[in-house]
Formats: sequence, structure tokens, C-alpha cells
Amino acid sequence: MAAGSVPDHLGEKSVLAEELRHAIEPLLVREVSEPDLGLGALAAKTIGEELLEQGAVTGIEQIGRELAQQLAIAPGKEGVALLGQTVADARPARPRTEQPRTFHQPLGHQRLQVAAHGLGGELERAFELGQRRLAAPFERLEQRTLTVADPRRGDAASEAQVGFRSQSIRITEAILLLTRRFVKIKVIAIMTTRRNSRRERPAAPALEGPIYPRFFLAGIAVTLTAGAGWGAWLLLRIARARDFAAPSIFEVNAHGQAQIYGWMGLFILGFALQMFPAFWGTRLPAPRLARALLPTMALAVAVRVVAEGRPEGRFADLAVAAGYLELVVVVAFVTLLGIAARRSTVRGRAADRYLGAGLVWFVLASALDLRHLARTVGAPDRESLLAEIATWQLPLRDLQIHGLALSMILGVSLRVLPGFFGTPVADETRARRLFWPLQLAVLAEAALFPLAMTTKRPLLFVAFWIATVVFALAAALAAANLRVFARCRLELPRISPVAFVRAAHVWLGVSLLLLVAGPLWSRLLGLPFSHAWHGATRHAITVGFVSLMMIGVASRIAPRPAGSGTAGAALPWTPFVLLNLGCALRVSQQILTDITPVAFLPTGVSGLLEVAGLTTWAIWIVPRLRRAGRVMEEARAALTSEPLPASGAPRNDFRHEGV
Repeated sequence: MAAGSVPDHLGEKSVLAEELRHAIEPLLVREVSEPDLGLGALAAKTIGEELLEQGAVTGIEQIGRELAQQLAIAPGKEGVALLGQTVADARPARPRTEQPRTFHQPLGHQRLQVAAHGLGGELERAFELGQRRLAAPFERLEQRTLTVADPRRGDAASEAQVGFRSQSIRITEAILLLTRRFVKIKVIAIMTTRRNSRRERPAAPALEGPIYPRFFLAGIAVTLTAGAGWGAWLLLRIARARDFAAPSIFEVNAHGQAQIYGWMGLFILGFALQMFPAFWGTRLPAPRLARALLPTMALAVAVRVVAEGRPEGRFADLAVAAGYLELVVVVAFVTLLGIAARRSTVRGRAADRYLGAGLVWFVLASALDLRHLARTVGAPDRESLLAEIATWQLPLRDLQIHGLALSMILGVSLRVLPGFFGTPVADETRARRLFWPLQLAVLAEAALFPLAMTTKRPLLFVAFWIATVVFALAAALAAANLRVFARCRLELPRISPVAFVRAAHVWLGVSLLLLVAGPLWSRLLGLPFSHAWHGATRHAITVGFVSLMMIGVASRIAPRPAGSGTAGAALPWTPFVLLNLGCALRVSQQILTDITPVAFLPTGVSGLLEVAGLTTWAIWIVPRLRRAGRVMEEARAALTSEPLPASGAPRNDFRHEGV
């Protein structure tokens, strides 16, 4: 027998994809606490499937089953027993060469998802413990190759053992590489196998690497230029003139749409296209169309920034055309996710209601935004322009922030905070009960205010204020249900993504208090409406809550540098301090401009602090996002590399390599 070969009955490769799926799956979850089980098993399952996609041959199911028995899954833990049953159920019906793989029992992958969703996952701890136990089963497999080999062929058996070990080490290294730097997107994004059905559907082509990094990078570029960057310049002009009307309303709105569609919108698109199909247990349809949404939206935002900022002559028509293009992108995006949701075989959760509502608000807000844009840039005179702004600007922002942003954040938080941040699992029943009060309050806000402005009836203004109070209460209870201030199961540095998430929830509370107290402040000062108070309220929720939540989640899912361990989760302190300081200065001093013009100066400085904070965060995360697309290539290279040194020789130590 030649060196590097194994007995014939072991198949063409010593450790095949199906053996990995059977053997490594229970291996990663053994002796790990229950919250670790779901994502640990999910990682192993997905890795086995990824190897299968790369051409590994099916076979050796018997060895996989024996290994699963040897690992002695504890029947006392319901989650472990459930995953153990899944291992036994999820066997390939036919070899890969005959047809795309299906599974004998359609409940196999559903059981795995139920366990994964129910148990959450402490990723680092699960993978660290799983890595430590990788050696033992491979040693058992080595002994098995020697046992089944003919005793009279001792040299051949030794050669088989060496070959088996070298190949198993290579595949193990690839597994660890995948789990540690790719699991957050690759593993979670392929949460299920292809859907079982009587009529087999052709699988959609897989995305070439994770889709989210390009959207995130584009969003960062937009906010540092036309978004927060331009906003800081506008604030300096306001501070110099001591007048919030110093910039034109068109410049302010152009900056606002860059933040809505370019910063927040691109982050929503990238995260949702990557993760929502995984949440729903299906695949993203039309991946090429999904990738085309990025340059299309980026073009629309860029054109609209230039054209809306100075809508004179043809520029007004160009701005409206860019608005139409933004609406087309949003509709295409929602349609793709709607198709993915309809194909789902996974039971819906409370989080999915919020995600679905966020998608609906995205379409409605974009449609209203296009109407508002056309009416403002096409206003025949200043009186008509001011009437349009006074009537429709506020409900538009309510749909964009209270509807779209808050619903998306709540839905994503219900899904990812327990697994990625180690927070306690939210109360599913309470989340369901709060859904309709929150959504109906947003709808009432958006409908009652323009009606009150049009009719000038005091009772309608009172009804609008009551709707804002209901919204504030529902939003506060929904956020409290996430329990972000409870002790996390994961050990993370002090300045970590969790710190941004917690600070974001503080700012949400501030914004809700300001929202409810707005009429009281105006009455105290004898003003019909305080633009300064209203602007401070909006800033607290947009920058304080929405942006800090985006930064926290993006920082958590971005891959860590190799060998960084848990220290790789630490963020520099400067973005956290500068963003919170800038937001606090802006909110407090903008309110004080109603009392003294001296407050305009620190208000102008606040924008510079926030841009500096975003810049330092971008310097930290951009290299990680650029690296995210290369993880798969590195794993494939590890699979096809030359055999590593035998046992005892120095080799890479993956023990401290973090996700």
C-alpha cells in the first residue's frame, strides 16, 4: 500500500464530508453548556456540507455512527439528545454524483434549527472546547484503520496510519479555520440544507463569499463623506450664523437621505441579504441581483446628494430620478427577501414579525420620501415649500426611524444578541404582545400629524401626542425585553461591541423621554413648536441609538485577526468616547439654543467629535471587513495544501484563534 493511502473500505478519502457531519457535529457539543450546543453543532454541520460542496465523496456512514455512539451524548439534556437524533436522521439519500443531496427525513434539519435557535451559542467557548477534543476521535479512527488492516501487512498499515493522520490533520486545520474566522456569517448564513420537497428544485447559485462586507464598506464611505461628514460641515455653518436655517432645507434633506439610504440603508441591505434567509431556513434567490443592489443604491445616493443639495433646473429632475432609483432598489430588496421567506420551512418567531414589519416600513417610507422629494424640489414658491416641510417631514422621519430602523433593530436583536453577545434570551411571548401596539403607534403617528396640520384641529394634535406616548412605552418595553444590561455569558473586554449596544439603549431611552416631553418644553417657553428640541430628539435616536447599534453589531460579526483570541473583540476606546461625547454635546446644547445663542458653538463642535469617532472606528473595522471575503479561499487552500508535519513536529496552534 502506497504512503498516504488507506484501506479500500474507507473510501476515496480517509475523512469524508459525511463522516465529518456525523462525527464532528456531536464532537463539538459534547461537554459544552446548553447555550453552546446549537451554534457549535451548526458550525460542524455547515463545515461538513462545505467540504461536500468542494468535492468530498460520500461514504463511511458506519464509522460516523460509531463515533457518535462513542462520544456518548448525554440523554439527560434535551438539546443534546435532539441534536443526537438529528445526526442519525440527516443521512444522504444518494451519492452526490447522482443528484443534488437531499435527506431521508425532512425533520432532520428542522430539528437542528430548533435546537440551534433555542439554545443560542457561546461561540468562542464552544469552539475552544471542541478544538481540544478534536484529537481523541481521530486517534480512535487511526486505531480503527490498524484494526481492520491485515496484520501481515504491518508496514502498509503503518503507512496507512501516517497517511490517515496527515490528511485528517489537514482537514482538521481547515475546520478550525472555517469555524473561527468564518462561522459568524458562513455558518449562520447556511443554517439549513436544501429544502426537501417532492419536486426537487434546482439550488440557487451560492454567493461568492459573504455579501455584507461590501455593503458595510460602502455605508462607511457614505457616512464619512455625504452623511456625517457633510452634517458636521452644516453644523459649523449653523454655529457660525447662530441660526439653524443657515443651510438650505435642500442641503439638510440631501444630508439626511445620505444617512438614511447610504449609511443605515446599505447596512440593512448587506446584513439582511446575508442573514435573513438563514434566519428563515432557506437560501437567497437571485444572488447576482442581490449583489447588483449595492452599486445601484450607491449611484442613486450619490446622484441625489449632488442634485437635491442644489435643485436648480435639470438638477431637480435628476434628484427625483435618483429617488425613483432608490425606491426601485428597496422594492427589489424586499421582493428578494419576500421570496426567501415564502420558501421557508422554519416556524416563524417573534423576531420575524419585526423584520417583516421593517421591510414593509422600508417600502412605505421610500414611497413617501419620493413624493416628498418631488413636492419639495418642485415647489413653486417658498410658502408651498414650507407648507410641505411642516406637514410631511415629521411623518416621513417617523416611518424611517420609528418604523424601519426600530423594527429592524428589534428583530435583529431578538435573533443575534443571545448568540453573538451572550445576553439572556428575550421573552418570546412579551415580544409578540408588544409587536402590534408598537406598529400601530407608528402608523398613528404618521397618519395623525399631517391630518392635524391640514385641519388645524386641536383634538388631532392631542391624539398625535397620545400616539407618541404609546409608541414610547411600547418601544421602551420592547427594548427592555432584550435584557442587554444583564450579565453576559461571554467574557468580553470592557470596550467591546456590547458596550456600544448598551450605550445605544441608553440613548434610546433619552430619545423616548425627549419625544414625550417635547410639547411640555414648547409650552414652558411659550413656543408653538421647538425645532431645537425636536432636532435633539431625532439626533438622540439616529446617532445615539441607531448608529451605535449598527456599530456594535457590525463590530461583532466582522472577523477577528488570526491569533487575536478574545482580545480581538476589543475596540479602541476613542470611537466609543468620541461618539457618545459628541452625541451628548449635540443633544444638550441644541436644546439650550432655545434659551441662549452661546450654545450654538458647542453644538457645532459636536459634529466634529462624531465624525472623528466614526473615522477611528472605520480605521479599526475596514481591514477586518476587507479580510472577510478571503476566509473561504484560505480554508480551501488549507484543504488542498501539502501534508503537515507528523505528530510531535511543530505546527500551527489554533487554540487561541477567535471567531
